[in-house]
This record gives sequence, C-alpha cells and structure tokens, in this order.
Amino acid sequence: MININCNSSQSIWTLKVNPLTGKVLVRWFSSPLTEYTMKASRRAILALLVSGDRSLGQWVNHNCLQRHDRVKLDWRPVLERIAREETAAALSTAR
Repeated sequence: MININCNSSQSIWTLKVNPLTGKVLVRWFSSPLTEYTMKASRRAILALLVSGDRSLGQWVNHNCLQRHDRVKLDWRPVLERIAREETAAALSTAR
C-alpha cells in the first residue's frame, strides 16, 4: 500500500492505495476511526500517483464511491493499528 500525503485535504484523514490490486483504504475526517476499503481502477490510482494536484476528496468520490463494489467497513483493525503506533511512538520517545 502506498500512503498518499493528505495534509492539504480537508475531507480525507488518510488515503492508502495499491496500484496493483486496485484496493483503496480511506479514513474521512467525519469518521476517522472507520477505515473504508474500496476499489478503484488501477489506471485511476496511477493517475493519482503521477499527478497529485487533484483534490483527494473529489478523487475518492469520483473513482471509489460511484462504483458499486465497496468491499467492507471495519474499524477494529484501525483502532489496533493506532494503538500500536502510539505505543511505539511513546516507547521511542521514552528512551
């Protein structure tokens, strides 16, 4: 998965894409604890990676939400990953 820089986005919290499988993981600001697993065309993902000047929210709306093959919503792995990252960060600063 390739992590897309979302610092300038006002709607996307995190965006991870896999151009080989077409898998997209999205966390929105409105629900940052829920990670949405969606599909997008590999061509659209490559275009996003090459020219990152497009609005990420518009890209997800156009390439993922209009498709009817949304895979699943699962928040538990996201919470576990956040807890692991925060624990690792706390341990690294404590040393």
